[in-house]
Amino acid sequence: MYNELMKWKIPPEDKVYEALAAVASGRVRFEGNKSIQAKVYSSSGHKYYTVHYDAETRSASSNDNSSFYTGQIGYPIMAVLLASGVIDYDHQVATWLADIPWKDINTKHKNNWSAAVEEVLHQVEGERGADTARIRAEVARIYTEIKALKLERITDRTKPPTGY
Repeated sequence: MYNELMKWKIPPEDKVYEALAAVASGRVRFEGNKSIQAKVYSSSGHKYYTVHYDAETRSASSNDNSSFYTGQIGYPIMAVLLASGVIDYDHQVATWLADIPWKDINTKHKNNWSAAVEEVLHQVEGERGADTARIRAEVARIYTEIKALKLERITDRTKPPTGY
């Protein structure tokens, strides 16, 4: 199932918003003890991604589309790093991003992540009274920490789940 380690590519900063939303929405479910293993459910709730993280080797795997097809750290890996405490996060910021239907919004914007983020920020500012400057600052801080981890990639050839 696993072979050689290599470095993960760094994803767009915009994917941190989805990771925070997954954590705040309770979509990260941990399993196992030796290394961190979790299922991260999509915003639609109809499928999940399997994530493994080993703190000793600073290595991770995930079968989400971004991780599998592009070699970028996908939002499920970021969500596990946040939910497990590897990276701290502002819980209020995460709460403002909870229960956002990212799949639908990303599809609406034809996977233009920046446009999706702008829509979400406008929505949470108006509907939830969110401080968008605080959200942006927290996302930038988390993104810097993700880059600094220099995660190794455990090549896992488990294909991503299909469906909505």
